[in-house]
Amino acid sequence: MLGTVSDEIEVNAPASALWEVYGTLEIAAVVEKGLAALVQKIEVLEGDGSAGTLLNIVFQPGGFAFPSYKEKYTKVDNEKRVKEAEVVEGGYLEIGFNKYLVRFEVIEKDEENSITRATIEYDIKEELVDNASFVSIDPLVGIMNLVANHVLVKKGKMFGTISGEVEVNAPASVVWEVYSSLQLAAIVEKGLTDVVEKIEVVEGDGSVGTVLKLLFRPGVAAFPYYKEKFMMIDHEKRVKDVMVVEGGYLDVGFERYLIRLEIIDKDEKSCITKSTIEYDIKEDYAANASLVSIDPLMVVMNLAAIHILAKTN
Repeated sequence: MLGTVSDEIEVNAPASALWEVYGTLEIAAVVEKGLAALVQKIEVLEGDGSAGTLLNIVFQPGGFAFPSYKEKYTKVDNEKRVKEAEVVEGGYLEIGFNKYLVRFEVIEKDEENSITRATIEYDIKEELVDNASFVSIDPLVGIMNLVANHVLVKKGKMFGTISGEVEVNAPASVVWEVYSSLQLAAIVEKGLTDVVEKIEVVEGDGSVGTVLKLLFRPGVAAFPYYKEKFMMIDHEKRVKDVMVVEGGYLDVGFERYLIRLEIIDKDEKSCITKSTIEYDIKEDYAANASLVSIDPLMVVMNLAAIHILAKTN
């Protein structure tokens, strides 16, 4: 059985600066340092980062479905900014996969902005098709966020923007009913109980000016809570801006942390939900830019999609 999954994020950095990481062994160093809770070490067995380079990726005990695997850079196209790495030993090949390939692409948007896209292509034996559940784009989205923050800090940028999208098989108007109201907070509180202790409505009814207090489970987040305020709700364009106004990111060096939620029409029966994070951080706290990740918002968008589909079907 064949399969493909992909995702992308926007980064306000030049494509050339991002490719300096993706197109070399620097990406391995960034992953090893940034995902230390998951990755024990990444060994360069052969090569210098060009096509043919062989890496051994060793995971922390119990952190992954298998202890390690070896991957080979099968393509490094510096002109098109495309890199492909294929598992050649262990890992996915030991649980029924005939092929497991990861592709990274850096796409120039303009001189100062880019899109990074990650794609997984796989082929799995029919009798072990259930193991296709091990395929997830989330770790690669995490890596793209790590690289984005690494490049922004390295280039001395104290601001950034990252985004992600989820396609939903429901009309935009139906999805907007959830995103534009307090329904979204209720979905998050119920669906993320292992992370969120509770969400309190401090002020408002879900319209502009509403203030929420999000309290996190002890030891789960980088901070115990934050308050956010609904700054804009545009029903015509289906755009909602939410800004952290107390605690959380503001306590760890961020001067501004804004989340934008957009519902984009695709056709009468489907739409795209897009989340964007915009932030400014004090120069002395630049390393804390690593706390910025689109992953939680991807989870929220997927939770909302599941809720909406269950409600409409």
